Amino acid sequence: MSKSVSTGTGVSNIETGSSMEQIRMFLGVHIGAGFIKEKNDEAYRELLSRALGIGMSVLKRDGGTGTAHEAVAATVRVFEESGRVNCGRGSNLNIDGEVECDASIMYTTVPSAPGSPSGKSNKSRRSNRNERKRHFASTGAVKGISSPITLCLKVAQAA
Repeated sequence: MSKSVSTGTGVSNIETGSSMEQIRMFLGVHIGAGFIKEKNDEAYRELLSRALGIGMSVLKRDGGTGTAHEAVAATVRVFEESGRVNCGRGSNLNIDGEVECDASIMYTTVPSAPGSPSGKSNKSRRSNRNERKRHFASTGAVKGISSPITLCLKVAQAA
């Protein structure tokens, strides 16, 4: 048996379009606790790598304008579609033999700083906590939804 938890990280530096400032990004994922048979270890590592690659590409979009919540949702969608982990297609069945999925997402947005090439500014993030908008959505025991994380993201964005 291999380690009881599989994790992965992606770190990237990118240059933003006009300002040439570097933005350091980090995305970490965890696909469950439990034992993974050694024969499946490589497949899980490939899944983690693919998911992190997609998440990082969202963060890097248009010189770093992708949001963390979009990156997280894109990363989780890879897991939901894979059928390898206990979410989406790979979900365990309930007592009636049906798939019911849970998911949640939370994030905070801040107003864009005027003139900021990426629409983001560390200064505006520190400025006024009252300007921040908090978003949260969750699903519980939903049936017939191929991507519960997408449903959560849409609900959070609509609020």
